[in-house]
Amino acid sequence: MIQINALYAHTSVLGYKIECGSAILSLKSKLMAWCGIREFFKPIIHA
Repeated sequence: MIQINALYAHTSVLGYKIECGSAILSLKSKLMAWCGIREFFKPIIHA
């Protein structure tokens, strides 16, 4: 029973880490996309 609980705890922690990591990655990609859009529109705005 303890082994099952330990395994469950480990998988839930792993799942949380993956979820957290993917959230950070999506946030980073959104930030990078936003920066890319800003850099793309900069010459148009300044023109």
